[in-house]
Amino acid sequence: MLTNLAALGLALIARGPATLSSFNEALSNATAFEATYKAQIVGQSATNYKIALQKPNKARIETNTMIWIADGTQITKYDKKSKTYFKTDQTPDAIKKQFNNSDLLIWNPFFKSTLKGYNEKSLGTVNRKGMDLEGVSAFMDESKTRTMSLYLDGDRVARQAQFEWKNGGKAEILILDTTSVKLNGTLGDTAFAFNAPDGSKEVSFADMEGAKWYTDLEEAKRAASASGRKIFVDFFATWCGPCKRLAADVLDKPEFGEKMAKSMVFCRIDVDERKDVAQAYNIEAMPTQMVLNADGSIIATKVGYGSPDDFWGWITQYGN
Repeated sequence: MLTNLAALGLALIARGPATLSSFNEALSNATAFEATYKAQIVGQSATNYKIALQKPNKARIETNTMIWIADGTQITKYDKKSKTYFKTDQTPDAIKKQFNNSDLLIWNPFFKSTLKGYNEKSLGTVNRKGMDLEGVSAFMDESKTRTMSLYLDGDRVARQAQFEWKNGGKAEILILDTTSVKLNGTLGDTAFAFNAPDGSKEVSFADMEGAKWYTDLEEAKRAASASGRKIFVDFFATWCGPCKRLAADVLDKPEFGEKMAKSMVFCRIDVDERKDVAQAYNIEAMPTQMVLNADGSIIATKVGYGSPDDFWGWITQYGN
């Protein structure tokens, strides 16, 4: 017994401090993974997640509002509120796209997508909610504008994580807090089967997602996070002539939703009604169009409106 304990102690010492590479390796080498956790931006409401992953290309994500399933050949998304769902063929990068937002990004290494960090440093042993975990932090980009901190258990899988970034000049903090984690084990294909609930209805992607415009950026961010899409934001004013031309020429036409809804959530912000949002993003002229990540960070900005060709030449760089 003492020999076994001593061997365990030596193994723990040999493993050394937590690192991003050890976390990447733990998930990358797993055959299956399950977790329940809460994702919450400080000061906002939380989203509860229950995920199941299985090599090589199966995933199930369930939140307060939706279920998303990739069964290896097909993707199904179910909206709990409307009781509608759509199905589409699963492409090779479908899971990567779905997990490319802050709420889910941390689990990407399971699918061999390395979680990268710059200027990595050990935080040592940290007590988080009664657990002694090994912490590691790093910048997520070379410009050092986004920071992540992971808190790993003995299996080198994160039980807690914290992301910090600037959102329109305002600092935001996202905290991930797991309630259960299971590495490996047997899930089976039934875990990734979609059984339509009673009273639900199958619809097309366009019917479910295509024509919807949000007027609350936080709601748009939640929708983008849940669906793995970016956000297109139209900052406008009711008195603005070019804003009206942009809407009539492009944004209000079915073509815009048909082409862009698979990669973007749409949001309109009236700068006179939502001065707080306009100020946060330093809007000085209308119309201003932005493409944002699901966390609200800026990918691209275009000020003014010239013509449909000019607008399409810009927007199609970021999704279609």
